[in-house]
Amino acid sequence: MKTRVLYVEDEAILAIAMEGAMLDHGFDVQLAHDGDDGIAQGRDFQPQVIVTDYMMPRIDGLTMIRALRDAGIHVPVIVTTAVPEDDFTPELRQQFDLYLGKPFTEEELVAAVHQLAAGDNRS
Repeated sequence: MKTRVLYVEDEAILAIAMEGAMLDHGFDVQLAHDGDDGIAQGRDFQPQVIVTDYMMPRIDGLTMIRALRDAGIHVPVIVTTAVPEDDFTPELRQQFDLYLGKPFTEEELVAAVHQLAAGDNRS
């Protein structure tokens, strides 16, 4: 059975490229283009791993994750962002499992998803 990955990214070209990479590696991928869409897709799709951009219009990635957890969706989360990892407070850091700094490669994203899908939540 394929691992279901919700990928939330507001940059369309990046979203499409990374979706293709994850599909090529055997993941079942659902795209969402902002935090609102991510909440709706997360409830419907029931992902096993969530990859989300941090800074997005309307609702940022971590606010979206809190809403999904409030809805009972507790899955590993990868946050992608150009914000340096050291800028996250310990409280914010506890809301995700892995940090992936932008820019990142297809290989880095696929490896991170594989890591969390396998149950290894160490960043």
